[in-house]
Amino acid sequence: MAKFIKYQSSRAFFTPTKESLDGIEMAIRWAEKEVPALIPMYMHELVFHMALHNQGEARKLSFGPLDPRQESPGAAWKLPVRRISGAYYLGWKVRRVRRGVVQLYNDSREAYFIEFGINWRGTGKRVRRPVRKLSLRRTIDFMRTSQAYHRVWVDIYANPRSRHRGRGFYQIVQSPGAHTRWENVSDRQARSAIRGLLLKGEIGQYQKRMRLTPEGWQMRKAAPGGGTYGGRKLGRRLP
Repeated sequence: MAKFIKYQSSRAFFTPTKESLDGIEMAIRWAEKEVPALIPMYMHELVFHMALHNQGEARKLSFGPLDPRQESPGAAWKLPVRRISGAYYLGWKVRRVRRGVVQLYNDSREAYFIEFGINWRGTGKRVRRPVRKLSLRRTIDFMRTSQAYHRVWVDIYANPRSRHRGRGFYQIVQSPGAHTRWENVSDRQARSAIRGLLLKGEIGQYQKRMRLTPEGWQMRKAAPGGGTYGGRKLGRRLP
């Protein structure tokens, strides 16, 4: 039986978890105040480990039942994708394009046909299994659990020129707008915030603003950013 390998990279310093991403976010905030020249390096680490998590989610959706002789037709056209040769599952890889830009790709021959549902037998059956799209959604949902979510700006939708009938997808980088996030605070900061709510007569807002976790106190704060993104639209088109 093949062993499931979630991440595959020669330079992964740690497994992308909520705690590790929170650690990178703390490093970025430290660099913003102390050493701004290090911000691109830490931002690249954040993007790289997000891509690693995306790779793991794509491989989960590709690690279906092993069927090298194609004796299980009931497993065809389903998710997770059944493994005939294993090339599609192992084909999900991550590579660095340049600093701050990391690409998740699949170099197997069947990747395009699985993603877009092309049937080579020509019987008219077209069943799309959007592993790339679903893995990206799961990655974004995972990022929502971390304190670095406000740095994720992504929007994917169908081609508007063909009234959502186009094959490809567009990816636009833009500002996520204003939202709040939970941040770790010290006991002194937590007591000060609770005292401020008492003085303002807003003790009813206590549970909405503060919470106690096994790791300590957390406070809901507004994330920086917002507005519109006016820079270059890097990586706008996806194949």
